Amino acid sequence: MATGSVQKGPIPNPFETINAKGRYAAVFEAKPAVRLNRSFDFTIKTNDDEVRLLARDILGKDSDGVPYPVGIRIEVNLIAENPDDAIMKAGDWASGFVATTSFVTNIGIGEIKEGLACNITEGENLKEFMQFFHDLPVPSSSIRDIDPDPLIALNTKLFDANTKYLDRIARAIAWYVKGLREINSIDKFTAIWFGFETISEPLKEVLAAPDMIRHCSNCGFQEKFPSLTGMRAFLKANHEDGEGLYREANDLRVSIIHSTRRLTEVTPEAGRVAPVLQPLLRKAVIFLLGLEPRPLMDKKPIANVLPIKFALKGRFVDAPKFEQTRFEDDYAHFEVTGTKVGIHVQNDKTLKYDITPNWKLLGVIPPARLEMYGHRMYYEDGVIKDVQASDFRAT
Repeated sequence: MATGSVQKGPIPNPFETINAKGRYAAVFEAKPAVRLNRSFDFTIKTNDDEVRLLARDILGKDSDGVPYPVGIRIEVNLIAENPDDAIMKAGDWASGFVATTSFVTNIGIGEIKEGLACNITEGENLKEFMQFFHDLPVPSSSIRDIDPDPLIALNTKLFDANTKYLDRIARAIAWYVKGLREINSIDKFTAIWFGFETISEPLKEVLAAPDMIRHCSNCGFQEKFPSLTGMRAFLKANHEDGEGLYREANDLRVSIIHSTRRLTEVTPEAGRVAPVLQPLLRKAVIFLLGLEPRPLMDKKPIANVLPIKFALKGRFVDAPKFEQTRFEDDYAHFEVTGTKVGIHVQNDKTLKYDITPNWKLLGVIPPARLEMYGHRMYYEDGVIKDVQASDFRAT
């Protein structure tokens, strides 16, 4: 088995997102799933690309060595700026395939997990590579202290039956918390929007926002019509371009709920708008409860998603041929054979990890080699210790 080589020494932290446009393969897994019992190969033409989606069973083995399906492997080939961009774009296609598979089989399938992304442009001597590692034996820390005073003040309001708009506010908080947990940008935006819809009427009443009036162009008849005037008024009062933000968010809501635009268009827009609306929904809830905003508004939102994952990033060198970065029916990749984890409590009470991997690199036909130049720990701070070439060499 050809193994190629990996340079010796520590891997920098963190790695930078670079510009390396080309055709990428992004691989995802969904477990548990359903039995496909065959391979699927779709080509979807878009305005500026031909996206190829391939799906097949992931096989495990029972105690007797008999293979059986344990999940679905989904590969998406498309044009991207770099591995990060490939994972983001391809993730929407992979999620869509899992959703349709779940719909057809009427079985809830697990969320997709990123596997790897690599440049597969034929003739390119340097090919960017990134691999994700999930479910590593890395314990999480409780990453933020709680200030008891605002918690007591909030619960005092919510547990008081005389609090005005109590049901609506409690539901808005539930939508806000759901938005915190969401990773998909469309799901995050939708949760935040529904949270605003829930409290739009109370905001209208408290802000004394005027009703929206429409006029008949023929007879001049005027009538009130239902609209989110409360949300609109709050955004105008609390954002430098509140009217523009409301219009953009409302147009995005129509695009998502009524499918007036393609997901490839609305997904990045949702990723941009949701983080702007999120703190404003939080502020609106605090405003309606009459609480002091400062202690509740000075914390950056964190999606505290577990388990922790991290990615290694590098590039294949001297690998102009596609076959040089293949391993059997997959791409060259690291296989985890063990990980030593050191945990250190920091002054801010978060944890810092020293991870010494014991992995082997499968694939890469010499003279091609893989040069690692960075890593990224998701949701926690982390650092990789000195990584020796022997840690990666396949047997």
